[in-house]
Amino acid sequence: MLNNMKNFKSKIIFAVMLIMGISAFVGCEKGQIEAPKSEENTKVLFESLKQFNLDFTPSKINSNSSPKGFWSSVGEVCKVAGADIIGAGTCVWATKELAAAAGCCTGGTGAAVVAGASAVIGGAGASYAASGIKLKGSNPVGGLSNINLPVEYYYLSNVGVFHNSFINDVYYGNILETNWIRENYTSDSTCVLGFVQNTQWIEIKSLIYSSFVDYSANNYNYLQILNYFKDINYINSNIKNVLESYMEVYLTATSFEDIDNISNFYISEVSNSSLTEIEKEALLCSFLVGANSPHFWLQSE
Repeated sequence: MLNNMKNFKSKIIFAVMLIMGISAFVGCEKGQIEAPKSEENTKVLFESLKQFNLDFTPSKINSNSSPKGFWSSVGEVCKVAGADIIGAGTCVWATKELAAAAGCCTGGTGAAVVAGASAVIGGAGASYAASGIKLKGSNPVGGLSNINLPVEYYYLSNVGVFHNSFINDVYYGNILETNWIRENYTSDSTCVLGFVQNTQWIEIKSLIYSSFVDYSANNYNYLQILNYFKDINYINSNIKNVLESYMEVYLTATSFEDIDNISNFYISEVSNSSLTEIEKEALLCSFLVGANSPHFWLQSE
């Protein structure tokens, strides 16, 4: 009887080990099949972005591109807007775990809302730090960009407009950040407020903001700051490489139409790529901010 029980246990152990071995083998085989596909899709993405940059021709400068504020051209404004762009995407990626935790209270959609808020506040503070401009009172938020956002990402559609509003109201309009959040995020304000009051968010935000003071002092060297954020794991390689490509062509823009065309192409390519959802969210937030930010800074008196 005892021997039978031992034999039975041995058979169970053998069966379990066999199943685990098969599972590991199948998983390995699956990884071998799918990994190259993902890498190939990412390669296609970067090749497409590279070709777009090579083919892109900026529009001729016209009266609609004339500055109304501190910079001599749309291209000059784009240098400061680069802080918005990089700051927005970096904040989304660097705080993704915090955003997920803060968003739990809204049944899954809150994480996306909080991620968007992270981009809005992070991008606004970054460009404010980079601009070095202390304006008196609030300023016109500026015009609206003409952006085509895929329907599955409509929940991010207010990121660019909110970004301009936040700079206008909080940095130059003396409205408290908490009051701005309550007014603009209404039903999600509790989650967003909990997020921005988290000590980890405050530390991350402070480091990002201070980095953009150096960005301005270093003649808006976006390659340097992207490498820095990658080195401290505030962004990953995919985000760094896409933002590097976007900034390369973005800084050649001479009109709002150019900015819209560039941003729409990058939004479409990233949305349809094999990047992860959080990578897509971080990048889409950057592009939305990039499309809207110059409208604010060119209007600044």
